[in-house]
Amino acid sequence: MEQLGTLAPIDDGGLGMLQHAAVTARAKPIVAPSNSLSCKETLGAPINQTGGEHVRCDLTAAAFCLNWHLVVGWWIPIGHDFGGCWPLACILALLLVGRWNMQELPPPVPPIKGNKRLYPALRPVHFWCDDLPPHRYPYLAMAAAAMWLPALADYPIYDNQSVPMLPRVISFLPWWVAFMPAALCMLAMGRCSPTHRIGSAWHWASICAMIPATAAFVLTESTYTTHHRHGYRFLPASYAFVGVSLTLLALLAGCEARISSWLRKYCMLVCSGMYIAGGISKLLNNKPFLRWADGTILQYWTLCFESHSGEIPYPWFSRMLANSTAVSSLFSWATMCFELPLSIAALVGLGCFGHRAGGLGLVRVLWCIVACGFHCAVNLLWGPISASMYDIQAWLLLLLVADVCSVTSVFRAERPQETTLKTQEAQEAQERDHESLKQEAWGAQIFPILLSLLCTLLLFGWVAVALAYHFPSDDPQWPICSVPMYSMSCGVRSCPDEFRNEVWDLPLYQRLFLSLAAASMTMLRQP
Repeated sequence: MEQLGTLAPIDDGGLGMLQHAAVTARAKPIVAPSNSLSCKETLGAPINQTGGEHVRCDLTAAAFCLNWHLVVGWWIPIGHDFGGCWPLACILALLLVGRWNMQELPPPVPPIKGNKRLYPALRPVHFWCDDLPPHRYPYLAMAAAAMWLPALADYPIYDNQSVPMLPRVISFLPWWVAFMPAALCMLAMGRCSPTHRIGSAWHWASICAMIPATAAFVLTESTYTTHHRHGYRFLPASYAFVGVSLTLLALLAGCEARISSWLRKYCMLVCSGMYIAGGISKLLNNKPFLRWADGTILQYWTLCFESHSGEIPYPWFSRMLANSTAVSSLFSWATMCFELPLSIAALVGLGCFGHRAGGLGLVRVLWCIVACGFHCAVNLLWGPISASMYDIQAWLLLLLVADVCSVTSVFRAERPQETTLKTQEAQEAQERDHESLKQEAWGAQIFPILLSLLCTLLLFGWVAVALAYHFPSDDPQWPICSVPMYSMSCGVRSCPDEFRNEVWDLPLYQRLFLSLAAASMTMLRQP
């Protein structure tokens, strides 16, 4: 975003458009906060006013009129001009071919009696590694993430010349091509027998291809985040690639099911950590307490994005929220409840901890649905200019937390012979895992401990950074980023110092206490 100027009221025509487009004569436009910045100064010059080349539904459209090309263009990595259709087709074809004859993950190996060293009784390890069920096809899920998430970075939906594309270390290759060798090796690894794929040539090839691509992406993303001031747009992808790389390394000595469970919980931490940080910013950046929930700031940003682009996927929805304080307050309360209590409950696992043999549990399923609905609502409300910057989180949640890749097994009828063969292979894999754990007990212990320690430090860091750097001008941080977006009526890293009087600045001892309290959640579950 451009640097912000001085304080000024909204005078760029956005309010006039909404007044003209009001559904009834009684529709009353909102009054933006008195300390709000001009939309022009916040977002720059308008990109494309209402009535653009592809827009069919303008701000006067009825309730059943949607700009479907903007809705579809946001959700899948095809770009604003549908230029990413052929990479998308290539990715889907490879995933469908790779799914054929994919080996299902054997059931988790129970602890061996009389050898407690194999499964150390550490509560953080139990919290991060023994909670969620493993992916049904972990190598298919990791390969899908390794191709789909880079495609989102290659083909962003927003078409704004002032926002540069994600720079590349490998400048002559799109990111999805750079990650393609690792994804293909993981697909081949998943088709191998459970008794032979760990430590195989395909396994080592996956590691050797994934780590350099991840290092290049992380180096580029960190430069983009800190120098171009675009916050955490591509940070979830970096965390996802690091998680996949660590999973491949940990599989050399650890149990497949346990490491897969850790990857699922790790990705849940990445998404929920960002949501919790956003909720903390909304609480601390407004006085009096819970002021953000009155809906005025949400109405302000709705006006700004309407006047900035004019291309809203669902104009009626946007106009209704901007003109109704009650509706805006309702959505504000719903956002805060999702980002704080529901995300914390999903991470802790209230009522659904330890569902290794079943699904995610009711609370976590609800959290996944609400999170995807939240991202979709942002797109419908503000348009692809802002929504496409953050939809990587939604796909990370679907691919590696909700495990949508396992849904493909529903459409494949298995013959009795295949079921018997899979049962025999699962038993052989269990015996192999028992023997490998006896011989390599150090690996079975050290990897879960290190991975759990990493997650605990990340949880502590997300809360600590959110409490210390919640003010917009403090953003972005890296590798743990504050999430102050849309918590105030000023832009990221451009909020004047005068706004400091309207935020809560907690003393150091309170920030430390709250951060330690968040990290102590990992001690709640006894093995």
